[in-house]
Amino acid sequence: MKSSLSVLWRVMVLQIVFVLITILLLKSTPLMTDVNLIQWKAPFIYFSFGLVLFLFQTMGNRSLVKLIYGANLNLSDAIWRRLTYCVIAYCAVVACADVVVARFASFDTWNQFKTLAPIITLIGLAISIPLVLRNTRT
Repeated sequence: MKSSLSVLWRVMVLQIVFVLITILLLKSTPLMTDVNLIQWKAPFIYFSFGLVLFLFQTMGNRSLVKLIYGANLNLSDAIWRRLTYCVIAYCAVVACADVVVARFASFDTWNQFKTLAPIITLIGLAISIPLVLRNTRT
């Protein structure tokens, strides 16, 4: 459980860095001011983050998370691969749920969802990581 929490906060830091880079690149565009575009910005960020992790894993056959944090955690390549795919799945689930809520609910409902959903799914990810890694050899 300790290693899953360690990986979890590291993934959160990596995600925050990715979001900050995106915000800096888009700060003077209508994506930061138009209410309709604001709803589509969050799923775009999640899909982009998941896509970057997926492409790095498949094209480079290395985990981006391992590349950044591998020196701090002594885990095998199989575990890093599974963790990367868990984070990719997390990004996909949050992005898809965000698209559904943005499409079919009001802005206020979406705003409430946007506040709680990522936190709840991160807690779910922290709980599921030990289960996913249980059958993986180190």
